Amino acid sequence: MAALEDISLSLSLAEHIHEPMMISQLVRYAMVSIQFNATWEALQSDETTEVQLQQLQLAWEQLQLMPDADAAMAMERAMGLSELEYARKSYNHLQSVIMGSSGAAFGGGLNEFVELGKSIMQDPIDGLKAMGSRYPGYWLWCWSWTYDDERALIHYWQDYREELRSAEKASSFAKAIARFENQMWEFEGVKHEEMNQVHYLMTKQLTGAGFGFLKRLANIKAQRDMAIAAIALKRFHLQEKKYPAQLEELVPRFCKALPRDVFDGKPMRYALKPDGTFLLYSIGVDGLDNHGDATSAEKTSRPVWVKGRDLVWPRAATAGEAAAFIKKEIARAITADPTPTLLTTNQTTTANK
Repeated sequence: MAALEDISLSLSLAEHIHEPMMISQLVRYAMVSIQFNATWEALQSDETTEVQLQQLQLAWEQLQLMPDADAAMAMERAMGLSELEYARKSYNHLQSVIMGSSGAAFGGGLNEFVELGKSIMQDPIDGLKAMGSRYPGYWLWCWSWTYDDERALIHYWQDYREELRSAEKASSFAKAIARFENQMWEFEGVKHEEMNQVHYLMTKQLTGAGFGFLKRLANIKAQRDMAIAAIALKRFHLQEKKYPAQLEELVPRFCKALPRDVFDGKPMRYALKPDGTFLLYSIGVDGLDNHGDATSAEKTSRPVWVKGRDLVWPRAATAGEAAAFIKKEIARAITADPTPTLLTTNQTTTANK
C-alpha cells in the first residue's frame, strides 16, 4: 500500500527534525499526530501484508522524542539567559520582553540617555520625572535582583530537564506532570506562582511554556507507543486470525517489549472483547483510569478522539452505525441545522464499556 509508505516517509521526516527549539519540536509533534490518525485509517484495511506492517512498525519505533525535547529545554534556558543579559544592558529591551516582543528593541544604555535627554529638552519637568522613575528601580533590578532572577531561570529549566530524564527512565510522566501541574516547583523556598513580578521578572516572563510543552510531549509519546501496540496487534491477528487474550502474547514475536502507558508506567490497558475485537487505551494526561472513556473532557464543537478522558484506540463504525450517521447528517442538512454532527469516538466505542 502506497499509504503505508507515505506514513513511514512522514515519520522518517519527523525523526530527522533535530532543531533544538520548542516551537520546532511542537511542529514535529503535530506531524506525528497526523500520522497517528493516518495509521489508524491504514490499519482498517485487510490488504496489508506482514512485511508492510513490519516496516510501518519500525518507522514508529525509530521515532525518538525525548532527546530532542531535552535539547529544546536547554535551548530555552540559554535563550532566557541571553534575554536577561540584554535586559541588563537596555531598559528598552527589558520593556520589549515585558510587552511580549522579545528581541525587537535592543539598544545600548547610551542611546537611552540620548532619548531621555531629548525628552528633557522638550519638556524638562516631565523628562526629569521620567528619568527619576525609570532608572533608580531599573538600576536596582540590574545590580541586585537580576542575579536571583538568573539563578531561578537556570533552576527552572534544569528542573524540567531532570524531570524529563526521570520520566524517560521510569517510562512514566506521572511524577513530572503532578509536580508542575500542582505548582510544586519552587526556588529557594519561593513557589513559582508566588514569585514577585519584579524580583523574578524574567523567570515569570520566560518560563510559562514549560508545562504545556511537557504535556504535549507526553501525549505524543503515548500516541507513538499506542501506534506500535496497534500495529503489533494487527500483525498478530494477520497470523493467528484472532487477537491475543493479553498484550504479553505480543512479546517478543511482535513487540520488543510490553507496551506501557507513559502516564503511569503500567502496561497499556488492553482487553479482548466477547465479539473478538479489542479495547486498547492510555489513561491520558489527567492520570485517571476512566476505563476506556473516549468522550471529551471539554465541550467542543468538533470532538477530537485523541483528546478524550482516556486516549482510546477506536474501533471502526459498523455498517449500521455508519448508515445511521449518514441518515442523521442528511436530516440535519435538510433542516439547515447549523450545529455540526460528527461520528465521534464516543459513538464508535460504546461497546468498550
